[in-house]
Amino acid sequence: MASPNLPVWLYLHFPHLQADQLSLQNPQTPIAILDQGKRVWQHCRLAQASGVQTGMVFTTALQLDPELQLQPQRSNEQQQILAQIADYCYQWCARIALSFEQGLLLEVATMWRLFGGRANYWQQLQQALQSRQLRFHAAAGTTPMAAYVLARAGYDLPLASTQQLNQQLQQLTLQQLPLSASQQQSLTDVGIKQLADLTNIPMAQWRRRFSGEIATWLERLNGDKVDDHCWFEPPAQFVRNWHCLHEINHSNGLLFPLQHMLKELNHYLRRRQLAACAVELILQHREQTDSQISLRLAQPEHQASEFLILARLRLQQLSLPEAVIGIQVVAAELVPQQQPATDLFAATNSHALDGGQLLNRLRSRLAPSDVKHLVLSADPRPERAFQLVTESDTPITAGTQNSGRGDVQDNGRDHIQDSANRPVWLLPKPIPLPNQPWELKSAPERIACGWWDDGAIQRDYFVAVDQHGQLCWVFRTPANQWFLHGWFG
Repeated sequence: MASPNLPVWLYLHFPHLQADQLSLQNPQTPIAILDQGKRVWQHCRLAQASGVQTGMVFTTALQLDPELQLQPQRSNEQQQILAQIADYCYQWCARIALSFEQGLLLEVATMWRLFGGRANYWQQLQQALQSRQLRFHAAAGTTPMAAYVLARAGYDLPLASTQQLNQQLQQLTLQQLPLSASQQQSLTDVGIKQLADLTNIPMAQWRRRFSGEIATWLERLNGDKVDDHCWFEPPAQFVRNWHCLHEINHSNGLLFPLQHMLKELNHYLRRRQLAACAVELILQHREQTDSQISLRLAQPEHQASEFLILARLRLQQLSLPEAVIGIQVVAAELVPQQQPATDLFAATNSHALDGGQLLNRLRSRLAPSDVKHLVLSADPRPERAFQLVTESDTPITAGTQNSGRGDVQDNGRDHIQDSANRPVWLLPKPIPLPNQPWELKSAPERIACGWWDDGAIQRDYFVAVDQHGQLCWVFRTPANQWFLHGWFG
């Protein structure tokens, strides 16, 4: 349990979240976000250096910086970014509330012990937040509203004591409190200038003299009223949206935002020890229907570099019907990540591709019908034991055929399942066994089947060695004729 003398809440306030996120696309472009009244709501660092301030009319901001890029306020986009930050912070805090428009509320008291104290916990969380290049204020509080008010006012007090936090709260002016203009004016008219003036008046008098909204807000500040927060839950799938600062007219221009988004996918999968079976890229256009690119993977993958290579191969073949104004990346088919078994003493090549990666790249570069692979068939006849199929074909696997073929002997079916008894190299057609010395190395293995399609066979197969010591696969027919059918590697 947390000490009663320590705050238990931490509020992270991001005053310029949407502007900072857009600034990641081009740090050299000044950006301002306008509210519905055409006033500056947010601005990036570069715009701030030019003198642009929150609340400024957009015409004045343009006079200060004619290169200023103006973007509308998008509440949905703001909430999406906050949800992404909450997902990122989930590894440091299990209870995160999405109850505020420009910030996150964290219940941190239960995490201090796990991270070795308040200071060490905040150091790790602060470094993680700063790596995202977003400006923020952080303040602790004994109640959620207390932490929210201090951080919203621009104070950074993540490690302050309860006494220090209360002192700072009392000094806040009416303009620093989250009250409407009319509520501030009603308080100013009776001579109230600071929060201390409010808290010195008994609550009973507030209910009689002022609106219920101010009294309710004070109850939330003091903790007498508990808020119902919208607690964050980690998403079951990965979804990221990218609003383009400038329209993208060529497919090569999509690689920069995709690199950023796929790297986030990599972090998402790594934290959860998951891998993606498929990744969907959705390119949004102003007038045309969205373009969709599906990256189907031969084996589940989690590395951002591999995703980016596949995306680049697909984009090289893409002709955009219209400029791209937004991008969405979705990974919904997720499975537990499996580490490949390796030999401790085997020589490895870090640049070599495994079979799945090679197949992924072939599928991205070629048409789906041009990439085929072998699958095991339920037919015991060696010539028909394997089939070449494409990704869209339904593979025929052992055991799926009609079980009414009762004369297919068990040893033949076991032979299909045990690939070690079958040679890697089968001849196109069996050839008569050459007249030279042979030595049989195994007992006969009979395959008698094929009556259902007029291709009946009855053969006794042996592993044999020729005069040069090479292993081969031979069989004998009921007429006592011998044939060579394949070679072992």
